[in-house]
Amino acid sequence: MLGAISGHNIVIRLASPLRDLRAAKVIVGMAAALVFGNALANGFAYDDVHIVVDNTGIQSLATLPTAVFKTAYWPEDAGERVGL
Repeated sequence: MLGAISGHNIVIRLASPLRDLRAAKVIVGMAAALVFGNALANGFAYDDVHIVVDNTGIQSLATLPTAVFKTAYWPEDAGERVGL
C-alpha cells in the first residue's frame, strides 16, 4: 500500500525498496544518469569556447580564485564588445 489515511493523520507507507535510504539514493542517481547521460557526448557550444576552453585562469588551482572572484566573466574585452 502506497498511502493510507487514518483519522486526522496521514500515514505514508513506502514500498519496500524505498524504505531503505540507500536504495532511494541509488534509484535517484540512476534516474538522473539516465535522463542526463546523453549530454556527456555533447561538445562546447556558443560562448563556452571563450569562457571555458580559452580561459587560462580556470585551468589551474593556483589561478582559480583570481578567475572566479577578481576578473570579468568574459575573457579580455569580448564582453565589452557585445555589451556584457
